[in-house]
This record gives sequence, structure tokens and C-alpha cells, in this order.
Amino acid sequence: MSAPTESEQGPDVRPVRAPEIKQKAAGPKGQLAIATYRNGNGQACFATGRVRGDEVGAVDSKGRFLPLPPEGGNCKSEGAPVGFQVEPVDGGGVLVSGVADGDIVKVELKADGVSAEGVPTKEDGAFSFYSPQVPRKNSRLRFVYADGRTVESARFDEPEFPSLEEMQRDAALAAENPTEAQAKHAQRHQTP
Repeated sequence: MSAPTESEQGPDVRPVRAPEIKQKAAGPKGQLAIATYRNGNGQACFATGRVRGDEVGAVDSKGRFLPLPPEGGNCKSEGAPVGFQVEPVDGGGVLVSGVADGDIVKVELKADGVSAEGVPTKEDGAFSFYSPQVPRKNSRLRFVYADGRTVESARFDEPEFPSLEEMQRDAALAAENPTEAQAKHAQRHQTP
């Protein structure tokens, strides 16, 4: 497992229309964003990465922007209040992103020595925020509801992130062979 996730991946994550950027966050090497869409099953889905215009993607080792393939996203499980992922950012830190139900008003990353938070959009519950520190031990996400209730994710220790070289190879693969890249992405983000 490369990063904690509470989302479903697979062929059904394909959008029925182009993903739309909802929130941006400043990262160490440029802007990061979450783009949301609905898949063919009507599930709320999201994709994250670097921003160029109104596209979300990755930057390869030669500095080329590679738009994410449309099937490279994550979808909130049917009936779940939130779908999220915590992933590494080139240059350090983590990006926390996802889609939450409308009654969740804040998402907090809490860990030993790490604290960051984001606010879901009112329109579709998209959230994305950057933490310059990588959570090491006793990490969790806390979801705060409008009525004051809180729910926490399962605790996790330092995620096993892919190296920068692996991320760059993945971006190049996505540009050359989107189907193979989708299979690799789904395998990496399977929920335990």
C-alpha cells in the first residue's frame, strides 16, 4: 500500500464529462489541485495533481506537464460519507484530498507534530490541502460535521510513498499507455 485511501479505484472511475478543478493548494514546486467529476455510476470522484490552466496532471523528469488520464481518479464508495487519499508531493510533504458529504464542514490531518486542515466546497464537498510535513506516527484524519460531531479515520503510520523516480516513471507511462497506467494506479491504491 503506497498511501492510505478510503476510495474505490478501477475501470468504473471514468468520468462522464471532463473533471473540473475545485480547490487549489500551494505546494513546494507549484500549485496542486483537486478536480471532481461523476462517473458513469453517478459516484462522486476526484483526481489530484499539479495544475496547468484547467488541467490536473504530473510533471515528468524533463519538466513536461502530463495531463492525468481521465480514468486515473478515485471515487467515494457508495453510502460512505467521505472518500479520501493522502499522497506524497514532489519536493516534500503530503497532499490530502477527497470528496465529502455536504454535512462535513472541515477535514483535519492530525499526527505527532503534524497538523493541517481543509474545508470542503459547498458545491460538491471537494477538499484538498497541503501539509509540508509528512505524518510519521499515529496519523489520522478527523472529519468535523456541521452539528459539531467528529469522526476519525483509522490511524496510520508513515505511508509507504513511491519515490520521486517512481512517480516520474508513472507519469511517463500514463502519457504513453493510459490503460497500463490505470491498472498500476488501481493496484497501488487498493483499500486493505
